[in-house]
Amino acid sequence: MKSRISKYMILSFLIIYSSLLIAQDTWEHVYDPYPYFDGYLREDVVKCSDGGYAFCGSGFVEDPWNPGFYIEHFGITFKLDADGILEWIDQDTVSYIPMSKDYGLAHLSDGSIVTAVGPEFAGNCALIKRDTQGNRVWQIYPGPIFPHSLIDTEDGGVVAVGNAPWEENNIKKFSSEGELQWEKRIRASNLYSVVTSFDGGFITSGVYYGQNNGDVAVAKTDADGDTLWTKYLDGFGDADYGKCVIETSTHNILVFGEFVNLYTGSPGYIWMLDQNGETIDLEIIDQDIGWAIWSANEYLDNSIITWGNGPDHIARYNRFNSELEHIDTMIDLCSGGDKGFIIDNSYLVFCKWPDLTVNKTMYQPVSIEDNFIPSNDNILLTNYPNPFNPQTNILFHLPTNFENPVLEIFNVKGQFMESFKLKTNQSSIIWDASKYSTGIYLYQIKSDNLISVINKMTLLK
Repeated sequence: MKSRISKYMILSFLIIYSSLLIAQDTWEHVYDPYPYFDGYLREDVVKCSDGGYAFCGSGFVEDPWNPGFYIEHFGITFKLDADGILEWIDQDTVSYIPMSKDYGLAHLSDGSIVTAVGPEFAGNCALIKRDTQGNRVWQIYPGPIFPHSLIDTEDGGVVAVGNAPWEENNIKKFSSEGELQWEKRIRASNLYSVVTSFDGGFITSGVYYGQNNGDVAVAKTDADGDTLWTKYLDGFGDADYGKCVIETSTHNILVFGEFVNLYTGSPGYIWMLDQNGETIDLEIIDQDIGWAIWSANEYLDNSIITWGNGPDHIARYNRFNSELEHIDTMIDLCSGGDKGFIIDNSYLVFCKWPDLTVNKTMYQPVSIEDNFIPSNDNILLTNYPNPFNPQTNILFHLPTNFENPVLEIFNVKGQFMESFKLKTNQSSIIWDASKYSTGIYLYQIKSDNLISVINKMTLLK
């Protein structure tokens, strides 16, 4: 049974610590609104009209007797001001959904926030609208649709796309009062992302299982949801997903996702189309750079930043130029939805797990992402204690072919902190982090010809 904790009691637990990064325009704050919970998962973030940010996600308590299962799981929506300070947070509990999870949100023109809530396992879904203070305005059952993504509309309403039985509609428009205004069917099995086009229509992406094992699907509609065109992409995977779609400032349409292949790996891709649905370019992402793209946004100079998984299952941002050529990489965690991070001017805004760590930061490429140096998974690398304060012993075993080894340490944003030259017969080094602040740090060993996996360590002061 969920604990009945008031908003005011919750706020007393919220701020664990906060630190100022780089300049006053950047920040990082860590919150723990429900201390008895084991962790949090994040989905989407949107910028609000007052300059603040709204996030949605979920919190959970693991079942100690059944690893991988939960005894509690509920969606959450929370609002920050422009400086990242928490204004309010609320559970997205719904009476007919025993264990809930958030899948998307939208910020409407009246300052309210709409969240798409679904079941952790199976059951019905809901849309919840909150006012600027976090109070529920309405809660509706959107019909036989499992919403995955929301977008606001010019008239103050909201459009939802998702999964629905084939005979049902999978794109729906609701007014600001929660009234259904129209619903249509896109010829796709599941829709994961939706954005508004420059001409007032909508662009959505997902997967279509009507042919092969599953093809990427992308469609454009008019302002009333009527389909103008639908296109499909058959990759070389066992299933091909369109997890995120954006429209660039030059009105090109970019679809992102992955080609899931159980035998050869699952590379990510970027598919560029024009406004008529004709393919302009298709870039398959080198798996040494990253794969499984879940979120993307346009950055400076028409470049594109993507976020997803990468080598050694380490989450990362990748930046591509307007020709879809890879530029550089930033290693960091992020939310998991199609709108998992946003770009506010030249800053990235996102939320990380397992706690609620909210960030507004610069894009910081890292030198550790050297795609010409192969990774060596046989290098033993760890540290003890972990967490630590303020010293930890970094232990390693170097192969004989490691030439000119160097231990490199970065903060969680990928900014370089320190490096230490090592000897080939050396097996440990003590790192004193007295001058650094509490947080997660990354470390690896790099040589002229090999590079180790990247490990994490946590400094707690």
